[in-house]
Amino acid sequence: MSADEFEATLRRLPIAIAPIYVHAAVNDDIALFAGDLELVSGERSWSGPGTVAMKFLPEPRIVFAISDTEPIPLQGHKAPLIKWDDGKRSAPVRLTRTQHAIGGRCCASGVVQSYSFGSGPISAVVAHVANCTEFIGSGTRQADGLAFNANRTEVRSADWHIVIDGIAHADDYWETLKQAGGYRMTHVCRIKRLDGATFGIDDAKCIIGNLGRVLSFIRGAWTVPFLPTGFDSAGNKTWESWDNVALDSWRSAHTWMQPTFVETPQRLFPGMMERLGCSVWSEPMKMALEWYINANRRGAGAAGGLMLAQAAFELLAWTYLVVDRRVLSERAFQPGKLGADDRIRSLLAHLGASRSEVPTNLSCIRSEPDFKKWPDAPRALVEVRNLLVHAKPDQKKLQAPERTVMEAWLLSMALLDEAFLRLFGFKGKFLDRAALYAVREI
Repeated sequence: MSADEFEATLRRLPIAIAPIYVHAAVNDDIALFAGDLELVSGERSWSGPGTVAMKFLPEPRIVFAISDTEPIPLQGHKAPLIKWDDGKRSAPVRLTRTQHAIGGRCCASGVVQSYSFGSGPISAVVAHVANCTEFIGSGTRQADGLAFNANRTEVRSADWHIVIDGIAHADDYWETLKQAGGYRMTHVCRIKRLDGATFGIDDAKCIIGNLGRVLSFIRGAWTVPFLPTGFDSAGNKTWESWDNVALDSWRSAHTWMQPTFVETPQRLFPGMMERLGCSVWSEPMKMALEWYINANRRGAGAAGGLMLAQAAFELLAWTYLVVDRRVLSERAFQPGKLGADDRIRSLLAHLGASRSEVPTNLSCIRSEPDFKKWPDAPRALVEVRNLLVHAKPDQKKLQAPERTVMEAWLLSMALLDEAFLRLFGFKGKFLDRAALYAVREI
């Protein structure tokens, strides 16, 4: 291929989606507004130069700061607001700090609780994603040149078409994240209805939340799209929102997916969206996913993760076996009729999951004194959990060794991985984390 032919090929690539906001470097703030700001509390108000920004450290949140005002008390405020753009825009806030300067002037800062402006109609939403999985996908090029990347992922459901592009930053942010952690805007997404119709703000918020659950399930940590902006069919801005979203600092998260499984997002998305939109499954699935992701993060250690994982299993089992498929009656599902391991076992069996034995590499579980009494993997993880929860009060240490608990957590997450994937109707490859991350296929 000649240079001219190569250039022509690059020019045929779609142009990458441009972020609405600039994130200059890992952990840098994202500027949202700078100018005259007014803080209003009841009948009182204070004005001065101010800023609004998305701040990432110590945790992601939308913050404001106002300076050179009359003295502002820290407490006693009634539903405080900030206003800007000559009072046309406003947002409720929580004041967290005031500081008096020389000359009697004051500066104050706090957290913006939520902000939404505009009413639609919306033809497309552009939102930003941080710390997301580094997808390998189709090619895009930059609008200002021929630089290209193979990092576009497209997913479709019955109602939605979503394009997710990796952002081509100048800095080597992946290495910085992996070495030091923190936050970096890594992707930008564009959301449209599949039929091209317009949609409202409630629909926009719903699809953004569900996309966040999909991305977080893939990542194994919270990564919900933020700072969405809505546009009409002519490209005019009709809506914007600044909300505080669930977003985890970068860490090496355990997950069932590899970026090289390039078709995985599309194979996952339709079924996951169907469950999240189903009247029977919507709320139980949101709660089970929340427990699953928090269990995977191990914020309360492996023991806490194991308990959350079992809670997620029991919720999925109840919804699937009793409410949805009606395989079991409410009475038959109750404690005393069906043990926790029986519920997990029954769910996995009805979903067609293949695992029954504890993998040989989980040697600490297999070396437990009562292991021979545990017929399969569901029984093993429930027994280890019981060793933690039902330890005798006079014992100074938990009965289950730390390494055994870690293996039980790993096993519970692997079983949950497959349960969720089968509930979502997924067909494709995934990593079995309980079996040394062997590649398996549904």
